[in-house]
Amino acid sequence: MFRDLLFPASPGARASLGLLTVRIVAGAAFMFHGGPKLSHPTDWMQSDLPGMIQAATVIAEFGGGALWVLGALTPFASLAIGCTMALQASKHIGHGDAFSTIKSASQDSEKALLYLAVAVLLLMIGPGTFAADHYFFRKGKEEH
Repeated sequence: MFRDLLFPASPGARASLGLLTVRIVAGAAFMFHGGPKLSHPTDWMQSDLPGMIQAATVIAEFGGGALWVLGALTPFASLAIGCTMALQASKHIGHGDAFSTIKSASQDSEKALLYLAVAVLLLMIGPGTFAADHYFFRKGKEEH
């Protein structure tokens, strides 16, 4: 039962192909943004945010992105990325509207909200058939 909650049954091949596309694009983007921060994970941000929080963000971005690309441990990666993006969005939304047509801090909140939506999607539906999670946790256990 716990496995079914964390690793839901995979959708059909067509939906799984769509999920694979979303996972690869979003995961690669997170790896791209988190990668440079790996060289100085506890002080990459010019703020008073504690170094451990900054390091956790780097792990969520780079590690979570890599896990999304592979479709491995997707619920945990999605939760980590989702929390990071929720905090990021709330930080920027406090400075103005969440969505805007002008270049401002709200554009950062738009990206964070979009990535948060991807994290919720993958957390609720799972990574699809073309994923390591399916191979290790669902293969041969499908209801259909």
